Amino acid sequence: MLVNKIMRKIINKHWLTPAVLAVFFSLSLSATAFAQHTFGEIEVTPSVSVIESYDDNISMTNTNEKSGCSTILRGGFDAKYEGKLDNGGLSAYLQRQMFSSNSNFDNNEVDITGRYSRELSKYDRYTLEDAFVHAAEPTSFSDAFGNASGRYSYDRNRFNFSYFKDITKQLTTIYRYGNEWTDYSRSNLNGSFYNSIGAGLEYAFDSATIGLLDYGLGYRDYEQGGNVVSNSLTGGLRRYLTSQMYLQGVTGLDFIKPVNGGNLTEPVFTLSLVDDVDDATQTNLTYTKEFVTSSSNSDVFDRWQFSAGITRQMMERLSGRLNAFYGEGKYDNSGREDKLTGVRLGFVYDLSRSTQGTLSYSYTKVDSTLISESYTRNSVSAGIRVKF
Repeated sequence: MLVNKIMRKIINKHWLTPAVLAVFFSLSLSATAFAQHTFGEIEVTPSVSVIESYDDNISMTNTNEKSGCSTILRGGFDAKYEGKLDNGGLSAYLQRQMFSSNSNFDNNEVDITGRYSRELSKYDRYTLEDAFVHAAEPTSFSDAFGNASGRYSYDRNRFNFSYFKDITKQLTTIYRYGNEWTDYSRSNLNGSFYNSIGAGLEYAFDSATIGLLDYGLGYRDYEQGGNVVSNSLTGGLRRYLTSQMYLQGVTGLDFIKPVNGGNLTEPVFTLSLVDDVDDATQTNLTYTKEFVTSSSNSDVFDRWQFSAGITRQMMERLSGRLNAFYGEGKYDNSGREDKLTGVRLGFVYDLSRSTQGTLSYSYTKVDSTLISESYTRNSVSAGIRVKF
């Protein structure tokens, strides 16, 4: 069996403690014991995963490239809560990645995400969201776009609060607060703290057309000194083309005061198409043009990016997802220009009610006018996830 071969391979390399061996042993058991664990109105689903991966550029650089295989052990739980007037969810996962011939790249990751929503009255409701991650590499193409190359870890926590109030059947006001802090393991990367507030309006002209108006204020303070203040004013429309598909366009201006002084007034534009084609297929396309403050250096990044995703239930037990990303950007002060192309393809096959097999491929190509920041990377992985 594949699991047994993987076990023998890893045991021979003396990577596993008895506790980890117990995790591997659980993967070879029958899935018939799986059941959601219910505590009152809370449902909890624990799971463990074993993933074998090959990466042709572990170091994410264009010099001294290293390739190799790694084993990833991942465990945690997903929990959800449904009440009469409120609901919420919490997911928490720990991960250990071990490389076969580059043990200095071994790492641990933590991923914790929580959400809570409550209806205060017929007209008032709020949502709280918080996400913490400790990661050894960017977790998405958008995170990698414009950031430093090379392998380094970081801690990031993002908190968002949104309050919704229905003034009339047609008009809803939205008030929000956001907080983010980021810290990097490399001394040449500048961690930061970011706070933002904002207010918006949504007005339903009819059942298919909604007008949007929004103002936001952001303040980013850097650990190594300096801060950036940004104001944005945008407006737009969301148009439902069918009951499952809508097109949304938003445009406006960003007013930014960079660390090096002066003032920037720049256009911002976002166009999105979201379509639940049917019960088995979901798609989304998004184009964005904006100036953003960087979490890792005190420069301002002028970027445009396009992302697309499609999820498809191809068979009763087989589902797939394809993501594509392309972006170009230029830092205002340094003049550095970056391009990023990314593709990720993944499949999930239900081996049983509680056991899934996974297969994925990822491609990333970064081109930068700062040659040391350019690199190309391919990775492929296969794994097993068991719920219990």
